Amino acid sequence: MPFTPGSIDPGSVLIAISQSGESADVLEAVRIAKGSGARVISIVNMLLSSLAQESSQVLAMNCGPEIGVAATKSFTAQLAVIYQIVDRLCHGCLKVDFGEISHAISGILADYHKIRKIASELRDSSDIYVLGRGVHHPIAAEAALKLKELSYIHAEGIPGGELKHGPLALMGPGTHWR
Repeated sequence: MPFTPGSIDPGSVLIAISQSGESADVLEAVRIAKGSGARVISIVNMLLSSLAQESSQVLAMNCGPEIGVAATKSFTAQLAVIYQIVDRLCHGCLKVDFGEISHAISGILADYHKIRKIASELRDSSDIYVLGRGVHHPIAAEAALKLKELSYIHAEGIPGGELKHGPLALMGPGTHWR
C-alpha cells in the first residue's frame, strides 16, 4: 500500500478507479487519503458502492453490469472518463472526439473475421508477449492480463525497449508475439 497515514498532503486529490467500488485495497487507500484531508473523486460503475459512498465526488461510468472477469466495458469507460478529465484540465488540448473514437471502434469490430483468424492462431500458444512502448506499455499489460484471465495462456505485457533484456530469452517455438 503506497499510502500511509500522513503520507498525503491535505490539499491532495485522490482519483479512485474501481468497477465494483468494493475493492478492499482501493477502499483502504481512500480511507487513508480522507483521513489525511485529501479530496476523493471516484470513477465507478456501481453508484451504490462503498467507494461511491466514501467519495467527495463520483463520476459514473454507466456501462452496465460486467458479466466477465476481464471487465472490458468498464476498462474502456474508465479510459473515456479519464480522457475527459485530462482534456478539461488542459483546456481542450487533447482534441478528443468521442464520436470519432466510437466510429473507429465500430470499424475495428467490423473486421471480425481477421480478428477471429488471429485468435485461432494464438489458441495453441504456450506464451504470449504483448509489447507496448511508452504510454502504450500499460495497455500492453492490460491486454496480457485479459489474455491470462480469459484464455488461461501465460501472457506478459512488456515495455518495448525491454524485450532484449530478458523476455527474448524466454521465447521458444510455442511463443507468439505481435
